[in-house]
Amino acid sequence: MKSNTSNASYAFVLGSCFESETQFIKRIIENISSSISNRTELFVAKYPVGIDSRVKEIELLLDTNSNGVHMLGIHGLGGVGKTTIAKAIYNRIFYQFDKRCFLENVRERSWTTNGIIQLQETLLSKILQDTYLKVDNISQGIELIMGRLCHTRLLLILDDVDESNQIENLLGRCDWFSSGSRIIITTRDKQVLTTLGKDHLVYGVKELNQCEAYKLFSLHAFQMNKPREDYLEVAKQTIHYANGLPLALTIIGSYLCGKSIDKWENALEKYKNIPHKKIQEKLKISYDGLEKTEKDIFLYVACFFKGFGKDYVIDILETCNLYPRDGICQLIDKCLITVDRCGILSMHDLLQQMGKEIVQQESENPENRSRIWCYEDAYEVLTGNTGTDKIQAMILRSPKPVTMKLQGEPFERMKNLKFLFVENVHICGEFQYLPHGLRLFEWHEFPFSSWPSKYCPQKLVALNMSWSIHIRMETIFEQSGIREVPSSIGYLTQLTGLWLYGNHNLRDLPDSIYKLQMLEHFSFGSAKLRPPCNSFDGLSEYGFQRLRELRFGRCGNKLEFLMKPNYFPVLSLLDLSGSDIVSIPESLNRFTTLKNLNIRNCQQLRQILGLPQFIRKLDASHCRSLDAQSSSRLLNQIGEIVCEGEKSDIYVYPRWLNPELQSRDLFRRDINDYRMYMLPYTEIPRWLNSKHQSVGNSKVVEFRVGREFPNVFAVYFAFGLGPQLSSYHVYLNVYLSINGYEKVEITRFILNRDSEDTLGISSRSHLKLQKLLDESNPSDDNHVKATYEWAEETDRNNPPCEIRWGVKVECICCPQISSISTSMALTLVYNDSHSDLNLPLKKRRKY
Repeated sequence: MKSNTSNASYAFVLGSCFESETQFIKRIIENISSSISNRTELFVAKYPVGIDSRVKEIELLLDTNSNGVHMLGIHGLGGVGKTTIAKAIYNRIFYQFDKRCFLENVRERSWTTNGIIQLQETLLSKILQDTYLKVDNISQGIELIMGRLCHTRLLLILDDVDESNQIENLLGRCDWFSSGSRIIITTRDKQVLTTLGKDHLVYGVKELNQCEAYKLFSLHAFQMNKPREDYLEVAKQTIHYANGLPLALTIIGSYLCGKSIDKWENALEKYKNIPHKKIQEKLKISYDGLEKTEKDIFLYVACFFKGFGKDYVIDILETCNLYPRDGICQLIDKCLITVDRCGILSMHDLLQQMGKEIVQQESENPENRSRIWCYEDAYEVLTGNTGTDKIQAMILRSPKPVTMKLQGEPFERMKNLKFLFVENVHICGEFQYLPHGLRLFEWHEFPFSSWPSKYCPQKLVALNMSWSIHIRMETIFEQSGIREVPSSIGYLTQLTGLWLYGNHNLRDLPDSIYKLQMLEHFSFGSAKLRPPCNSFDGLSEYGFQRLRELRFGRCGNKLEFLMKPNYFPVLSLLDLSGSDIVSIPESLNRFTTLKNLNIRNCQQLRQILGLPQFIRKLDASHCRSLDAQSSSRLLNQIGEIVCEGEKSDIYVYPRWLNPELQSRDLFRRDINDYRMYMLPYTEIPRWLNSKHQSVGNSKVVEFRVGREFPNVFAVYFAFGLGPQLSSYHVYLNVYLSINGYEKVEITRFILNRDSEDTLGISSRSHLKLQKLLDESNPSDDNHVKATYEWAEETDRNNPPCEIRWGVKVECICCPQISSISTSMALTLVYNDSHSDLNLPLKKRRKY
């Protein structure tokens, strides 16, 4: 017995296995240590600048006091701070959960089967505090995770996920979590979040604002909140280079700390030409995960098409078999490019630099690279006649006007050249050859009287020869002349875009222009578009059946001739700005597809007899000759549209957008519902007047709504005189916040010197506004706050112009006024002593 008792003192049973006292104590210590470490806060950052505000926004989305299961994706480009924010969130809320786990580097550790299994084991051991738990295969790991964790209130953060199957390998179906659990995924690719199901939330991480960027950089570079005075200028340049990216601000600031101004300047000059290796490696991860066609699209945007319209670029790249409609969406989801509300492609400056560096690495010799955008490289290739079939695109653009002499046929060996841009360069010496595969030819001030004789433009889809006064195109078009485009332009049947602005010598456009049936964009300035045989009637083969955008300026065209809807059946934009038109005919109201009309600065315009019924964008600012009847008719029609709301206009969700997008992304990514009217202003019409208007210089207007966002909603601004309204654009952003949730930008007004005495009215889709309300914890009584802000800090400090503004809304806090159909609502108000908003900003000037 004694012996047995003695043995019992150091032999312990674990299930069916025996372990020594030493092993048992060691296991107990490991379990305690694991439990303690699981309750330890994570290190966030040396200087967590800008983190707290973003964490608070995410906390609102997570709503940890509610019982439901919330799954959130934190989405943004590499180096923007997703992991740092996720760690700060973890520290802020982990104590509210029964079990918690922050699983790092999921992407890097998921490359092999063993790596996935190790991730599963790490997840289980961190949550269950069982370091001995082993997984045999991926399927077993998924079942273990689902089975062992489904009954606990769980906080789980998966960091750096770039493929949907990485989530599936760890979480399975994502529908088994216990009530109150919160699942957070950080990713560069928004598309992977669809694995979380239809109710997941998305938080897009933006770059640091200017104030935050200055502070973060200064803390790393100077160990203080702002730059040293003697370093201020070079610090500004460095911060501008980093463009709000925390990764770049941290790495460059730490590197420059303690160095002299000379070394700062040398380093900055180097970074502008050669990206910092650590920054480049971090950003390039997203690029490396792209398909080949997506890589090509990214490089084309980085090297050439940043700042171009998305639709235009799609038209061009479709002819190169790159499938850009899908590819651009993929690049947007991966945060590699963005599209603004005007449909313009953009990307972060450091991503653009990374793309250009990828091309530079193709070869030390520019002639062996796929894309050439640097003037010095293009000059070397063309003057040395060293072009090769590796070159796909070239920009020859000098910062100042120069003359270049070419020898031989510099383009003859560039058989794969698809895009050619030439600007600010005068070429001496004609050449006879251009590659037949050119899709885009853009040469401002083309210096020759004829096109190359050995060029067949059958694949050309976009031609821009603005300011070219000598061109005769005699060989291609079989007709010479300076004052008119030759009739043989009709041979370019594949053209989708033609821009002739600035060709002041052009007088007439030939009848054969109507043979360009693929045209979608057409702009011309002083030239006159005439009907063949003096009439279109009976000639159904003429007209532009696919034309979406038509622009012309000062010319002798009579609108009555152009305003025949059956000749422009899909026209959506008509730009007559700055033209000498006197009247807009009534026939314009029969253009059912026309959504955008620009008649800004038409100084001689006196009459507007009709507008399309569902016009969405109208700029009639600076039309100073408009008669009173037309002004009243214009305001009345816009009033009917605004006060009708969305009842007669159904918003169609774009197929290319993820239907699970949050409203903040939906407002930014899709502008098809955008309504904007810029009208000549004398007084604010009565149908806009409401109790929800600014008081004094207030930038806040508040109102209340029920569970259904009102059909009738619009913001309006009366812009008056201002010393800062000049030829450059200034931007005014309008935001909505509901029930204290994060404010969302819903619209933007763009102003310049023509915007004085202008009434701006804007609204967005009821579907989007309802989605915003639904995401803001709605009740029967919801508080809505509308605010505005000038986009640039300089404009915020010194407002560009006087403003009065308000909101037209069917709220629940005010009794509703009768419909606009009443005669009183359809007339302009006169001075009303009870409402200073009705008073003009100033007396109308005479001209």
